Amino acid sequence: MNKRKLGFAALLPVCVAASVLAVTTSKGSAKSNAAFKVAWIYVGPHNDHGWSEAHDKGRLYVQHALGSQVQTTYKENIAVGAQLEQTVASLVNDGYKMIFGTSYGYFDKKLAAKYPQVYFEQATGTDQAKNLSEYFGAAEDTVFLSGMAAGAASKKGNLGFVVAYPIPEVIRHANAFALGARLMHPGAKVRLIWTNSWYDPAKETKAAQSLYGAGVDVLGQNVDSPATG
Repeated sequence: MNKRKLGFAALLPVCVAASVLAVTTSKGSAKSNAAFKVAWIYVGPHNDHGWSEAHDKGRLYVQHALGSQVQTTYKENIAVGAQLEQTVASLVNDGYKMIFGTSYGYFDKKLAAKYPQVYFEQATGTDQAKNLSEYFGAAEDTVFLSGMAAGAASKKGNLGFVVAYPIPEVIRHANAFALGARLMHPGAKVRLIWTNSWYDPAKETKAAQSLYGAGVDVLGQNVDSPATG
């Protein structure tokens, strides 16, 4: 399956389960019979065959591993801004004590300070606070390997890479892909197309078609769906 940050996604369920378990076991015996409520917020659909689906598999793993100790839910297709703020407020009102934000820019110190009784966990980001943590892996390592595979497969040395936003994480991955490709195919060139969206299959498909029309013979991507091809 063509997924953004595949290596990170493979470890995600275990890491998330450990995080939730650490919090539930620290609550003491007073509420041992009450399920700890944990929510996930996705930038795209939970079944996007990519980034959000990998997180939802992590959620299901947590539910399976911890059983009656936890109660989980998810909210999908949530944009940064007013929609996110309303979603968080609703979850807090419903008693959720840990919320995973699975997209860059979802949570910040201001939001964490507004709900000090809630644990916020964000996949990629820059802010941290007493109740706000960031989690991510060295995904550039696996992207470098995919770049090596792409470089080895390319006959022309012209590769394409479909990317979302020009943030440090994505730029790091684009560079890793290019370095891997050039290791296997010296002089290879990588063309980028920015979709300015984490999840937009139509844009991703159009970008792939544009790159193919420009003469690339191998494609890679750093977006949430497998629509690049």
